[in-house]
Amino acid sequence: WWLMARAFDRIRRFRWPDLVGIGQAAVVLCRVAFGIRWSSFPDLLDELRLRDKVPDADEACVDRAAQLVRWAHQLLPLAPNCLLDSLAAAALVRKRGFSVPLIIGVHRETGVLQAHAWLGHSTQESIREFQILYSSHEETPTDQQVRETRPRP
Repeated sequence: WWLMARAFDRIRRFRWPDLVGIGQAAVVLCRVAFGIRWSSFPDLLDELRLRDKVPDADEACVDRAAQLVRWAHQLLPLAPNCLLDSLAAAALVRKRGFSVPLIIGVHRETGVLQAHAWLGHSTQESIREFQILYSSHEETPTDQQVRETRPRP
């Protein structure tokens, strides 16, 4: 009973649009988590329609999507990570008819290779710190081109 009362207290602080957005974010998070495990990355991007050419979102739209994803994480037994969160927030932005650059980069710090995913345009600071492996707003090879350049056994 105590846990239910506490949950209702937390829910009461939200307005109806927040609750709807949290529900949408929770569904998208589950969809992305499943897609990361069971689909190829290009297929997941296509399923989420993140490669579609649509207008860029403003910063407020992206911040709102990221906030909804953070709130939805509190409801789900999914460990937050930057790739899952970035893909889910980008998918929420896309559902609103806009796009945001998804960037994946790596860097080596004291002999340890680290990767990070984030939303937004590459800044000079991120370019210095990370080697950009993928950016959704830059030309990337198609799956067919990748297959053609792979050495055959």
